[in-house]
Order: sequence, then structure tokens, then C-alpha cells
Amino acid sequence: MRLLLEDPFFLLASLLTTVALSFVQLLNYLSENIAEYRTINTELLNVKLERLRHSVSIHRIELSLTENLHWIQQGCCVEWPKAASAETSSRKALLQRKLHEDHEHLLQRCSIMRRDCESAASLLLSYSQLMCAEQGISQADEVHRLTKLAYFFVPLGFVTSAFGMNIKELQKFPSLCVFAIAAVSISSVSFAAMYWSSLGTKKKIDSRS
Repeated sequence: MRLLLEDPFFLLASLLTTVALSFVQLLNYLSENIAEYRTINTELLNVKLERLRHSVSIHRIELSLTENLHWIQQGCCVEWPKAASAETSSRKALLQRKLHEDHEHLLQRCSIMRRDCESAASLLLSYSQLMCAEQGISQADEVHRLTKLAYFFVPLGFVTSAFGMNIKELQKFPSLCVFAIAAVSISSVSFAAMYWSSLGTKKKIDSRS
């Protein structure tokens, strides 16, 4: 009580210590989350990327610690009474030095955690982009396979539809042999077009590389 009457900084130091301890608990929680989010889990990838915005919270903690560090260095407000005795001044200086060291340590920890958070976010973001690229390649392969099927079934469907219509010229040759010859002819033309198309695409890729 005597110390508080001589210099209110001791009360401020108590409050700053409580705040620093609260920041320690918060940083411990954020540190565990950052370490957990470094593991790659495709099901929780979007959630992890969202929560890795902890760097904003860490930056806010840094700002608060920097402001508190200013008050510690200053000792108190100008209007506050100063310590009268040498013993009180010595204890105040010791307390200031201890608080200064603690806050400097917390600031360093915040800086390290913010870099870890940004590194983890970059890792997950790169993995997400890789997954999107692989998904795009898989979809392109599916489209390519469907295109090949279309080159086969569309001509057959065209021939079947033509022979199913009441076309006089086709009604004169209703045999299955004529249908087979027409189907094979049109399919051959279709496959030739597909082959030349794929060959042209391959040449373009080779020329770019």
C-alpha cells in the first residue's frame, strides 16, 4: 500500500503483468492452432486457411505490447507523483526492467509466430492450388475420353437415324450390309479427323516445349 501511495506505477505494473499473462495464454492457444494447421487434411483445408488469419490477431497483440512497453519505459504519466525514497525508486527501476524484458520477449514471440502463421498459410495455399490443378487435369482427361466416345457414337447415331427415316434412296438398299458399310465409312472418317486433331495438338505442345 505504501508503494502505491508513493508511486502509482506499481499499480500500473500489476495491471500490465496481468495483461501480459493474458497475452501469453492467447499466444499459447494460437501457437497450438498454427502447429495443428501445418498438417495437410484435404477435408479441413478451407477451414484451416480461414483460421490461419491468426496473423491479424497476433499483429494486434504486438501493437498492444508495443504500447504497453512505451508506458513501462516512461514509468508513468507526467502528472503522476514520483517515488520519493531511494528504495522505492530502486524497486521501481527493477520492476520496469523486468516488465521490459518480459514484453520484449513477448514481442519476439509474436514476430516468430506471425512468420510461422504466414508460412503455414503459404504451405496450405500452395497445396490447395496443387489440388485444383490436379482436379483440372482429371476433368480434362474425362472430357478427352468423352470426346473419343462421341467420335464413335455420334456417327453411328447419325447412320441409325438416317436409316430409320423414310428416305427413298436408303429404302432401296435396306440390307444390314449397307448399314454396316455406311457406319464403318462414316466412323472411319470420324476417327481420321480425331487422329489428325490429336496429332496437331501434340505438334503444338512439342513446339512450345
